[in-house]
Amino acid sequence: MSNILYLFSRKIALVAILAGSPFLGISQDIMKALDSRAEIKPKSNVIDWVKALPIELTRYDYTETSFVSTDKGLIQEGHPDSWLVQVADLDTSNGYIRANGYLPGVGDYTPEEQFKVFRKASGDHILAFNYIDKNSPQQNSLNFYKALKGKVYELPHSQVLPEVDIYDFITSEDYNDLQKHFKNAGDIINELLVFYYLPRQGTAIQAGLYYSLSSENKDFMGSLSELIKDKWEVDGFVVYGKVELKWNSKTEKFEK
Repeated sequence: MSNILYLFSRKIALVAILAGSPFLGISQDIMKALDSRAEIKPKSNVIDWVKALPIELTRYDYTETSFVSTDKGLIQEGHPDSWLVQVADLDTSNGYIRANGYLPGVGDYTPEEQFKVFRKASGDHILAFNYIDKNSPQQNSLNFYKALKGKVYELPHSQVLPEVDIYDFITSEDYNDLQKHFKNAGDIINELLVFYYLPRQGTAIQAGLYYSLSSENKDFMGSLSELIKDKWEVDGFVVYGKVELKWNSKTEKFEK
């Protein structure tokens, strides 16, 4: 869970592949085989997936997490004081779970974990797992998994996710202007983080830029913010720009 979602400039790399490496642009094209704690079947839902994932993949332990059916749908069972993790959002019909460790009486922010099942036209599916930590954004990570013959496989991002680079947010002319006004523009852009957020409804992943930069670069950030008009907030992050990565169930890939 150590992917650092850096956005490299075009001179270095025009990719945002997130393939298990701590740096964007370094891909890994071999699927990792992981032992599943339970069998995943074509009709398995997002709860089945969370229960089946190897425990070392997630920050929180979902082993003892259970749900009960009510007139309002499924809710987390038991008293909050006994929970090891809080399932803040559960939507099995849309294949979505959002969870964190923010338990009653704790009072502090805790990182968030998102899970989303994306169905294929073939009837199979993959799971996206997104880890978000506003206090340590360099630890944010987005990974994809498929099940096959009792094992869980981590998919190479190059197989699932399109490349994301600075030119998805500004034009080449804008980039050249930034370089004219700021000698270290390329270095600063290399330190930008790509922020991903999974959808509860629909099948489009949102991607944007997160600035984790020192105050000495505030003039550059101000100029870049003027170029990137879109701004959205989620889970304590202020994210600039929005690129939709749309799931194509036929090609079994996300597309811009």
